Amino acid sequence: MAHATLTQPLSRLLQPSFVLDYDGAVGTGPDGVQLQCWSDGITPNVSEGGDFQTFCDPFERTWDVSLKMTWELHALLKPMENQEVKAATQQSATKAVSANNREESFTVEVPSIPSPISGGVRSVNAVTLTFNQVGPSVFADTPAAAVTTPTG
Repeated sequence: MAHATLTQPLSRLLQPSFVLDYDGAVGTGPDGVQLQCWSDGITPNVSEGGDFQTFCDPFERTWDVSLKMTWELHALLKPMENQEVKAATQQSATKAVSANNREESFTVEVPSIPSPISGGVRSVNAVTLTFNQVGPSVFADTPAAAVTTPTG
């Protein structure tokens, strides 16, 4: 039996990109909201069942994003609350889209946004927001095919 040989090195999420409303449809501006500086964790999930299950797509996809909720971030996310927005993620925001740094774009439902009033003195507590993905993902491996402005 033949075995697959992995040629890419292990990767670490040092500066991942997670952009909401990249097309500005909700009015966040032409480039959307980059969650990188507020986030300390991103977890894509796939499970069977859920509200979006159909015979053509029997899996539910969600994105858990751990965010340091500040008043500034609250003000940026609140207009998107309970709406479908375009989103995109990339392993490294400091490198251009490529075969080793693909961009994944999709539509998500933005959950209710909690108030940032929690925590102790001089602390900013993280909250985890779960974004339900609506429909399939689209992958880009060249800057020309990317939906967000490539960096690097």
